[in-house]
Amino acid sequence: MTSKPESTSDAPGDPTAPRRERTRRAAHASPNGQSPCHAPAGFDRPSSREALIATAAYYRAEKRGFLPGHEQEDWLAAERDIDGVGSKP
Repeated sequence: MTSKPESTSDAPGDPTAPRRERTRRAAHASPNGQSPCHAPAGFDRPSSREALIATAAYYRAEKRGFLPGHEQEDWLAAERDIDGVGSKP
């Protein structure tokens, strides 16, 4: 004798399956409707950006032997590098 398998939530006729799918998507959506950010908890995007820029500017200055008078130029170039402005795809 074969018994009929118990119904599961993945069954095509299950009315709760679509609702659960919507809930799953909603849980991963960000409040502004964009794709979710996968940054670790406590990640502060603006201050982290500044830290990346400062590090990049430091390495630019290091390449020049830390000659004075180019600090602003290093910072602005580092901003462009970090933000990807003017980079080729």
